[in-house]
Amino acid sequence: MAKEQHLLSDSQMHDFIVNGFITVKTDLSESFHEEVYAKTKEVFDTEGNPGNNLLPRIPMIDPVFGDPLQAL
Repeated sequence: MAKEQHLLSDSQMHDFIVNGFITVKTDLSESFHEEVYAKTKEVFDTEGNPGNNLLPRIPMIDPVFGDPLQAL
């Protein structure tokens, strides 16, 4: 079974192109976000900026990409 796709709206794409990022709200738990933050900080502190290699370096962040996006 294929994963359900959650695409950015035109407005979200515009904001991403203009700003280089978008902020989204997920339904994932606060403890999940705290764990991702700690791992991300560890990667930045020990290896530097992972650039486009974020998902391979922090695979636990994958559920964020599958969660329905709610732009803030």
